[in-house]
Amino acid sequence: MGQSLVTSRNLQGEFQTTQTLCRLIDGIIIKKTSFRSILIVDNDKIDSLELSKKIIEECYFDIGKAVPILEEVSSNFDDIKHCAVKVGLSHIPKGDSFSLRINKRGSHSLDKPTSDLESDIGGSIYDALEKKHNRTPRVNLNDPDVKVIVEILGPRSIIGIVRKEWLE
Repeated sequence: MGQSLVTSRNLQGEFQTTQTLCRLIDGIIIKKTSFRSILIVDNDKIDSLELSKKIIEECYFDIGKAVPILEEVSSNFDDIKHCAVKVGLSHIPKGDSFSLRINKRGSHSLDKPTSDLESDIGGSIYDALEKKHNRTPRVNLNDPDVKVIVEILGPRSIIGIVRKEWLE
């Protein structure tokens, strides 16, 4: 039912992260990816948002981050932009601040610098939120209420969110 992308705190921490996840969260299945210290965690009892929130709360000291897998698309600009806007419209409430962050790994066709991609896709989310809420959206790059995260893993990309309240 729910999936989360989980990173280890460092490149040598995959074993510790796996052990901690298995010890603290019941009913999970952990799959390795082709990228070091990046795991996919499945749970058939709770959705992606609740799974990631629980991983962050229970395993905070042994993980780098946990991102709910809300969309998975091919690593091309148009697909990523479309799905990031869709996720933003669904998960950024009126009045909440937001940011968009992209992490690129592996071989993909995205030639633009990460900062340009973040600006272009973040701008599209901004425009869509402005139209939906009929007001100027709040952008906060340092401490947003909702962070839309794009994890580019070679030819596939995962899009999710992390809410500030999960980290408190």
